[in-house]
Amino acid sequence: MNFIRTFPVKHVPWFESVGCRINVGGKIIVYPGDIGSSHDFDDLVSRVQGADLLLIEADADKPSPNHFTFEQAAELAQRANVKQVVIVHIKPIPQWQERAREFIKDKPNFRLAEDKMVIEL
Repeated sequence: MNFIRTFPVKHVPWFESVGCRINVGGKIIVYPGDIGSSHDFDDLVSRVQGADLLLIEADADKPSPNHFTFEQAAELAQRANVKQVVIVHIKPIPQWQERAREFIKDKPNFRLAEDKMVIEL
C-alpha cells in the first residue's frame, strides 16, 4: 500500500514544521525536514525506523535547536537501521562542503545531495 504520513518536528518556534514518511512500491522514504537537537531523538528514531532512504539535513557544526550536525545524522541512521542516507541542506561554502565529503568518505551508505540526483532504491 502506498501512503504518506506526516509527523511534527521541532525546527523554529514561530511556525509548525512537519516531516514525512512515504511508503511507495514497498520502499520507505523519510524526510524530517529541518530539525534540531530540541526534537526528542527517540521519537525521531521511531519515525525513521527501517527506512530505505533517509533525506536528512545537517547544517550545524555543533548541536543546535534548529539544525542537525553530521554526527547526529549518522547516529540517527545507525539507531534507526536506515539503508541509505542522503545529506541535504548543506551550506554552499567550499570548506563546509569539504567537511561533508570528509565526514561521509568512510560511510558507504551516505551520500551528499546534488542537483538532478537520481537515487535507486
